[in-house]
Amino acid sequence: MPARPAGQSAVSESRQLANYVLARMKGLFPDRLTKKLPSMELVQLFVATLADEMERRGITRDMVEAGLRRIASECEWPPIDVPVFLRFCMPVRDYEAAFREAQRLASMRHQKMGGQPEDWSHPAVYWAASRFGWFEMRNSSWQAASARWVAVLDEVLTWRQWPKIDRVAITVEGGLQTKAVQRRELANMRQILAGAVAGGAAAPGFERDRVVE
Repeated sequence: MPARPAGQSAVSESRQLANYVLARMKGLFPDRLTKKLPSMELVQLFVATLADEMERRGITRDMVEAGLRRIASECEWPPIDVPVFLRFCMPVRDYEAAFREAQRLASMRHQKMGGQPEDWSHPAVYWAASRFGWFEMRNSSWQAASARWVAVLDEVLTWRQWPKIDRVAITVEGGLQTKAVQRRELANMRQILAGAVAGGAAAPGFERDRVVE
């Protein structure tokens, strides 16, 4: 029996998973899926494209099942655009919300006031911020950074496993950081960040670090 070419098994599994998605979508949206994919050519193109992208991004059966559950509860029409469908399967779905989270926690880590491992909604958000650059993360607007952020987060989400997030040594005042101190420092930090974004230049406390975390 001839040897199986390298990668054939994985591709075959991805194709089977894509066919499974098609069958489940037919069950969820029997009439509307036909309207979205009215010809066999479009059906085959959807399955082939989905299989390729699931293989490239490392999408698993469990991730597909989670995505299909979300689609069943949230969608009136089948999401046959492959990037849209895959977003339902990913652990991070709202990229703008993830950017806002990363920007807020990056600022807290810079001020030694938070951004601990348990504060992040998913490790991929932290590692995307790390690859994006901590200085840039703190000082960029969503409008200016969205395209690059989406690309970086997409890449990090393909890792499947993410390293642990390092803890931050929290700054204290008089040996004990009270809630009042925390509130005051957070208010100051937000004011500095707002000025940095509005003015385009790095505000005091937001200059580029010598060593990027």
